Amino acid sequence: MANILERFPPDLEVRNRQWERGEGSSWSCLHGVSRWIRDCGCHTGGEPGWNQAWRGPLRAALDFLRDEAAVYFEATRGELFADPWVARDDSISLVLDEFKSREEFLHLHAPRELTGAQQQRALGFLEVQRNALLMYTSCGWFFSDIAGIEPIQILRYAGRALDLMNQLGLPSPRERFLEILGEAKSNRPDLGNGADIFRRFVEPLQLRQASDELLVT
Repeated sequence: MANILERFPPDLEVRNRQWERGEGSSWSCLHGVSRWIRDCGCHTGGEPGWNQAWRGPLRAALDFLRDEAAVYFEATRGELFADPWVARDDSISLVLDEFKSREEFLHLHAPRELTGAQQQRALGFLEVQRNALLMYTSCGWFFSDIAGIEPIQILRYAGRALDLMNQLGLPSPRERFLEILGEAKSNRPDLGNGADIFRRFVEPLQLRQASDELLVT
């Protein structure tokens, strides 16, 4: 693509609309990026009378968890990472190449040589951040109800971030996260709210995963 642009430079400059809230635009929502934040009216069906008001509390819960994780990640500056956010952005290379040396990566981004335990801790912090990014996967916001498989999947990323924070010995934001998530009402009364769905469909999976890890070790 870069070669094509170099050979055929653009003749015109296009500026995306910022819409009335100044939040930007997207290809899949007529209301800017509202589909990822609020009940804008865009959905994929569902039963008569359903709404997507659950998006607002879901977004608020994820934003809260993201911000809490960011505070502790920033605190690794000078201890585990020279610049935590540069390391986070560069860590995509570890995802794209599973055989890439973790030791070389950390040598590049750490302020000094790390012990084995510090290396594992640094990688744990990066994994928290990876799941914090995955929480915003677009498909989690497209469909009709928070109890759909797609929103449950992004809640599983949130659950993994919470698990990793616990493993790192960080204060757990779980209770406040669930309190906010509890404001997200499912269109299916039998499934309750976002916190109920998290406890029913996410936490049992976390317990099984933890059990499997114990068996492996």
